[in-house]
Amino acid sequence: MRSLHCPAVPCILAILGMAFAHAAPVAPNPLSLLKDKRVLVINGDNQPEYHKGPRDILAGKIAKMKDAVGFATLKVAGNVDTMTYATLKNYDVVVFNYFSRVEYCLGKPFEKAFRQWVAAGNKGIVGNHNTGANSKGEWDWFRDSVTSMWYIDHKDQSQPGTIHVTTDPAVAKSPILEGMDARFTGSDEWYSFDMKPWHAAEAPTWKDCRVLYTLDENSVAKLTDKMGANHPVAWTREDALGNRFFYTTLIHSDAGADSDFYHSLILRALEFAAGYRDPVSMGGAPVAGGAGPAFATSSREVQVHAAGAFRLIVRSAKGETLYSFSGRGRMALFPPVLARAGMYSVTLEAVGGSVSRRILIY
Repeated sequence: MRSLHCPAVPCILAILGMAFAHAAPVAPNPLSLLKDKRVLVINGDNQPEYHKGPRDILAGKIAKMKDAVGFATLKVAGNVDTMTYATLKNYDVVVFNYFSRVEYCLGKPFEKAFRQWVAAGNKGIVGNHNTGANSKGEWDWFRDSVTSMWYIDHKDQSQPGTIHVTTDPAVAKSPILEGMDARFTGSDEWYSFDMKPWHAAEAPTWKDCRVLYTLDENSVAKLTDKMGANHPVAWTREDALGNRFFYTTLIHSDAGADSDFYHSLILRALEFAAGYRDPVSMGGAPVAGGAGPAFATSSREVQVHAAGAFRLIVRSAKGETLYSFSGRGRMALFPPVLARAGMYSVTLEAVGGSVSRRILIY
């Protein structure tokens, strides 16, 4: 597993025009709640069927992810035009797998059901490639509320290009990018957008998006519509209702869909869509928040869930360091300083960053 900031592994041009680093897919994130989620994959086989090869490959990969992670349930469906909320409410995460012609849902039961499902909150949505190729007048709500972007239908043929991971340090530390490659090269239809996304009124939710990968436009031989240095190809967003959205313009070819990079990206996207449990818990109960009211408990057990090395620090209410322990992975600790009732601060420092929680021991 390579660091985000390590030099990219040399790429080899594949027979179908896809070059990718030969590395195993990332391991599942143990902090993800994905194993407890009910996942619905919508293939959408409206005629004509666009990108059937990549779609079937990814559906197969998601089935393998279920075997590795153990989703609560996995349902793969074709067209869902007639699906009602009574059925949709049984799922926590919806994957639009190369779902073209979303406008077919307009006026159908699924349009109302999906909007009601999103309005319920705490849902996860994953979309890819032509799922988001919405022009004005197709399904504007879906474009603005799910994919967050309004596309130009690509004017150029599929061709090689290189994407790079974000340079934003806060985004780079996100769990969704843990273990992901810093660079990926492959052939794709490089979508552009018909306005600058960072200030356009036509993209009302874009301001809340966090870009994961951008296209190096200089790596593409011919790109009719250019966006400059900020040409996003994968991003996430969370809303006030606790919904988590992931969308990527990737990827067009069978070889790209079958790559370890794409497997890893979609696994991390599913984990993000499912949400994460807090890496620090007391007596098995998550210690939510950090700046809010203290978590009160009589338990002296601190459970740590970390991917790799960590350091746990217990401080007094005044900030004095009372206890420090270094470990790795998942551990249950009983800091002796917590034997006395009082207010404390518990800080977990790990590879992905640090979290601090205030606790009240009684």
